[in-house]
Amino acid sequence: EPYGGSEESPFSAIVPLWVEPAAVARRLARAPDSGTAFFLPLRAGQPPPPLEAPEEETLLFLRRLRRVELLWPGEGGAVAGVRLTRLPDEEWAVGSGLVRARVLREELCGGTLAAPATAGRALCEFALLRLRLLVRGQTTELTLAFDAAPSPERRPRPLFAWLPVCHAGLPFALNADFSLVASRQALHDDEWNAALRDALPAALLGAARRERWLRERLGSWLP
Repeated sequence: EPYGGSEESPFSAIVPLWVEPAAVARRLARAPDSGTAFFLPLRAGQPPPPLEAPEEETLLFLRRLRRVELLWPGEGGAVAGVRLTRLPDEEWAVGSGLVRARVLREELCGGTLAAPATAGRALCEFALLRLRLLVRGQTTELTLAFDAAPSPERRPRPLFAWLPVCHAGLPFALNADFSLVASRQALHDDEWNAALRDALPAALLGAARRERWLRERLGSWLP
């Protein structure tokens, strides 16, 4: 049940309420074919909340989640939204040490909740570099995601702790087991996060020294 909120947003939190399965089937306008679906009803008379479509890199570091579809009421009651689908990974190049990750982004506009219409598609490709590190006596993994087709207009990618946390101005996405504040919107200023930060440059340079292909492309991915 939504509650709280302000003039900017109809609700500030969602309180889960138990509903019998039969009641769910009767109330939902669209039953999911597979996977998990979340339906967030609003109180009567409330406008739909302002929603931001997820970026394609959201699926890069979630090993099992392969598809996300976000729908909301558009103009004139039509459906609007976005669908992200993670395609199977591929080896980038023999001996490169990289993985090619592809995310299909589909813009949805029109149609119905059960069958939204696709207004456009874009295939986003990333090169993933996974680094196993020993940090403060613990084995951990850092993953960097570079845009597969670098352009002069680089846009910053966020830091991840499996899900997006915040931006740090980096031209690539960085995922690590960061220590986060309770809101998940910032990193703790602690020794663990400092150790992860300090380990990254040496690990990245080491991988570039080992892999010629990575070394040749690295200059176009960095500021």
